[in-house]
Amino acid sequence: MPEKARPYVFCFLRRQPDGLPAFYLAAGRPVRIKREGRNNMSEKALAVLNALLVETFNDILKVEEQAMRAATGGRLTINEVHVLDAVGLGAPRTISEIAASAMVTVSTMTITVNRLQKKALVERVRDGGDGRVVRVRLTPEGERIVRIHQDFHRRMAESVTERLEPDALDVLTRAMENLQAFFRSGDMRAAGRSAGKRQPGEGCGT
Repeated sequence: MPEKARPYVFCFLRRQPDGLPAFYLAAGRPVRIKREGRNNMSEKALAVLNALLVETFNDILKVEEQAMRAATGGRLTINEVHVLDAVGLGAPRTISEIAASAMVTVSTMTITVNRLQKKALVERVRDGGDGRVVRVRLTPEGERIVRIHQDFHRRMAESVTERLEPDALDVLTRAMENLQAFFRSGDMRAAGRSAGKRQPGEGCGT
């Protein structure tokens, strides 16, 4: 049987006064997104948005993991690739700096860096100005993997922009900026605490 058509959100047929899309496409058919005030979307719209966020995140992660597994011969997890990216191609960084970039604890980052050092992808060096400070830098092989990872993301962004009209790209960019700001704010943690207080039988997608 043919695969069921999936919702496609990046085709905005019209924008509302607040700059948000008024329609999304589901199986090729336009569906109006109803709102009850600027910041109070209907349950249907919230369900659609939630599904799109979850599916898009999972799809990106899956494709990224497949691409990096092929590039590294399957010897790295996607988390380890992201840590290499956090170490970066620039000047050596401390474990604390890398942990802050990856938004994990120093102890967790130390364990991951130890694994990557055993795989000869990073190395520890003494700070030139203060010998007591230990920094981490990429080896040539680590740099190669980071460049492959960065190229993957560049090509992914290019493929998205090729399929969007400038007006729609502007809407998407502003929406992504707002989404990023939310995830980096205390509102995300508050949402997580609220989710833990749901009554039995409540949940997503039902």
